[in-house]
Amino acid sequence: MYIIKTVLLAGFITVLIHYFVVQPYVVSDNNLTPLYNKGEVILISRIAYFNSLFHRNDIVVYREQKDLSIKKISRILALPGEIIAVNDGILSVVGDERITKDIPLFDSVSASLNKIGRLDSQEFFILGNQGLNSEEGLLDIKNIIGKPIFRIWPLNKFGRLH
Repeated sequence: MYIIKTVLLAGFITVLIHYFVVQPYVVSDNNLTPLYNKGEVILISRIAYFNSLFHRNDIVVYREQKDLSIKKISRILALPGEIIAVNDGILSVVGDERITKDIPLFDSVSASLNKIGRLDSQEFFILGNQGLNSEEGLLDIKNIIGKPIFRIWPLNKFGRLH
């Protein structure tokens, strides 16, 4: 009976840690190369999600809006309440400070970004190191899983992340 209680308690603690403290994630693409490469294994802090502690340039792991079983990694470019503007193919974020990203935008992408305007209180705008692609854009806070805190694979990059 003692062994059963111990195993159940260990299982319960493991589930709590997995859902509320830290989760593993295998990087699924090269969106943030050279910082994170496809196949690397990182640990994600869930604490940031529960405290809503997100800032510009934070790296976040999130669930895709179209298919919640797919996880991606990207960088926060714009925060809730800020304005996304596109002028002459230049993406700008207007908030407490003005940030301009010189990103080549095609007509269809540029037109869709022009419709964004001001982000609502639960939205972020994310962008990878590889520029704008179909996975980038608006991200609802409820789809954010957390922030990377530790790399466990490959072993030559093992360690704490900044």
